[in-house]
Amino acid sequence: MSKETENYIKVMGQEEELTRIIESSQTAERRNNARLKLLKAHQSAKENRDLESIIDLEMTAIQGELTHYSNGDEMQKSLAKAVNDLMIIKEHFEIVADVSRYEEVNKQYPRSEERKPKALPIDSARRAFASHTARLTNMKKTRSSRLQKDMIEQRKQAFSVAHKRYQERQAEALGVEANKPQKIPSSDSNSEK
Repeated sequence: MSKETENYIKVMGQEEELTRIIESSQTAERRNNARLKLLKAHQSAKENRDLESIIDLEMTAIQGELTHYSNGDEMQKSLAKAVNDLMIIKEHFEIVADVSRYEEVNKQYPRSEERKPKALPIDSARRAFASHTARLTNMKKTRSSRLQKDMIEQRKQAFSVAHKRYQERQAEALGVEANKPQKIPSSDSNSEK
């Protein structure tokens, strides 16, 4: 083993010991209590299936990460895209609530590969849900504490509930039963009858 490797192993051990000391401090305990409260907020929104609260909490979390933890161009770009994705989702809440407006969105996705599952259109909001879910999955792969990973998992689960609620709203707007897969007729096929 080279001297550089031996020295690296030694410094890693020092870093791990210092991390243990810091994590056992009263400040770390207070920080963990604050993180538990944040986790519970996401959990509560998920359990209530509150679509707007889930997205608002996620937007707040992302904006906090962008403000306090973003320490490089790639991270800033990723978080800026996350903010944009969440804005798209929020915009689509209003669109899907208006049947005539959502019918216009529906017309933009005529092909079957653009309509999965339940023949619902994979619109901009659904693409944004998928993008942000992937981002949360990748965040869990970083070097972080168990509690931080639990928070990310709770956010991901809440976001999954929001995605399902959005699909339910799509089905309502298009007059389709949410739990039954069926073909949604496009407006063009209705006008041909």
